[in-house]
Amino acid sequence: MGTFTYFAYGSNMLLERLQKRCKTACFLGVAVAHGYTLDFSKKSKDDGSGKATIAKTGNDTALYGALFEIDLNECPSLDWAEGSDYDRKDEFVVRRVDNDKELTVTTYIAKHDAMEKNLMPYDWYKQLIVAGAWRGKLPDFYLARLKEIESIPDPCPERTKRKEALAVLNESGWIDA
Repeated sequence: MGTFTYFAYGSNMLLERLQKRCKTACFLGVAVAHGYTLDFSKKSKDDGSGKATIAKTGNDTALYGALFEIDLNECPSLDWAEGSDYDRKDEFVVRRVDNDKELTVTTYIAKHDAMEKNLMPYDWYKQLIVAGAWRGKLPDFYLARLKEIESIPDPCPERTKRKEALAVLNESGWIDA
């Protein structure tokens, strides 16, 4: 049926997490979207915490992320996992870090009405992002920047999504170094 190239910049950068959603996901490399930044202004419907989205800055900012090849027949699964608060963008332009080639990829950006200022991610959600950046070999300076993102403890330690995230982190061999 064919494949598509997906640019992940949040928790889906961790291959083990993405493969729970799209079994055929295969890591291709690292890419950068110039003029964008990572933002946590997408309000979670489940718990009210900040989830990752991207914001256009129009300046010299650079958003790094992981590229994956995924079978087209799994696109609906990814749409479902991202949810109705995100718009799929199939014409998003990034530049591969390894060869400096421009690519048109698929990514997801939060809808304006799903966003709220002053949100913060839960600590376990931030760990998924940092682990994905580390496993994907994003630049060291960018990984350090991700580690500096302020997060908050989840007030509900029994939350199913928290438990699932911690299981994936364990499965990936992530050690918070």
